[in-house]
Amino acid sequence: MVDLDNKDLFIDDNIIANTTITPLSTSNNCLVGRIEKMVIQDGKIYLQDKQQKSIITFNENGDFIHKLNKHGAGPDEYRNILDFDVNPQTNNIEILDLRKLLVYNTNKLIKTYKVSSKEYPVFNNVMCLGEDKNAIYSFGRETGMLYSKESEDFSMPMPFNYPKYINNVPTGADKFFRNGDIGLYYHGYPYDIYQVSENGFEVKYKWDFGKYNFNAEDFYSKNTSKSLDQSRRLIQMKYVHCLVNVYESKSLLLSTLAFEGKPALIIYDKTSKTIRINKGLLAGMLASFKATFTKDNKLHICLTPQNLKRASERLSFLSSDQQKTIADLDLEANPVILSIKLQENLTKN
Repeated sequence: MVDLDNKDLFIDDNIIANTTITPLSTSNNCLVGRIEKMVIQDGKIYLQDKQQKSIITFNENGDFIHKLNKHGAGPDEYRNILDFDVNPQTNNIEILDLRKLLVYNTNKLIKTYKVSSKEYPVFNNVMCLGEDKNAIYSFGRETGMLYSKESEDFSMPMPFNYPKYINNVPTGADKFFRNGDIGLYYHGYPYDIYQVSENGFEVKYKWDFGKYNFNAEDFYSKNTSKSLDQSRRLIQMKYVHCLVNVYESKSLLLSTLAFEGKPALIIYDKTSKTIRINKGLLAGMLASFKATFTKDNKLHICLTPQNLKRASERLSFLSSDQQKTIADLDLEANPVILSIKLQENLTKN
C-alpha cells in the first residue's frame, strides 16, 4: 500500500542522476505544431503532430531526419492519425486510421491492413508487440485485444466493462505504454496496470492508496444530488482519482496520478521494493506535457521553448550551462527534449 500521508516517502530532486537538453532542429520542412504523442526508439525521436497530421522524426542529437505526411484520401494515405507506434522489430511506423492500420518505411507505404469489424468498428489506440502482432483498444467498446496483421484478425479480447459512471472520472488519454519488450495497458481508473504481450492482457500491478482509494460506485450512490462539476471537484480534492501516465523499465515502475487537485509521481523500485513520491515540478511536467521512458531509466519530456523557459527557474537540478542554453532558446523554435535520468536505487535517497 502507498501511504500518501507518510512524509518520509516524499522526495524532490535527489531522485535525479543527471539531465540533458536537446533542442530539435528548426527549418521550414520540419516545423512542429501540436504534439500528440512521442516515441523514442533506437536513437530516434518520433513526434505525432496533430495539427499537421504527420509524424516527424529526429535523431538523438535533435537533427531532422524525415517527415511522414501522407494525409489524404489516396491509396497510400491516411485520413486521421488516431494513434501510432514504431515497430520494435522493423522500425516501421504503424499508423492507426479510422478502420485500418497503415505501415510505412520512412515515407513509403508497405501495406494497409483492415482493422475493423461489425462488433468493433473503430479502435482508438495501438501498440506494436512484434512484426505481426499488435495490441489495440476500442474506447467505444471498452475492450482491448490482440490483432494479427498476417490474418487481419482479432484474438483474446479483454472486455473491461467499466460502469458508465467511470466515464465521469477524468483519466489519461493514452492507454498503452511500451519500453522495448515491456508493454502495459492502463485505463486510468481503477488502478489496475495490465501487462500486454502475445499472450494477451493480464493484471501485473494494482496500486492501493488506502483511505484515498476512490470507489466510484459508492461515491456516486452517496452524492446523487451533486452536479457533475461538483462531483469532479470533490473527487479531485479527496481521492486519487486516476492514473495519468504509467511507465516501466527493468528496475522501476512510475505512475503519474492526480491527488488533492495536483499531480504526484509514484516511483517504485522493483529491486528494493521501495516507494518514493514526488509532488514537485517533475510530476507536474509529466502530467502536463508529452513524455516517455526508455530502458536506461530516462524520462524524456517534450516542451516548447516557452514552457521550458518558464519552468527553468524552478528546475534546481539544471546546470548553469543548461540554464544558459535555455535562456538562449528562440521562442519560435521547435520543441526541446528534456531528458532526466533517474536514480536506479531509491534506497540511497
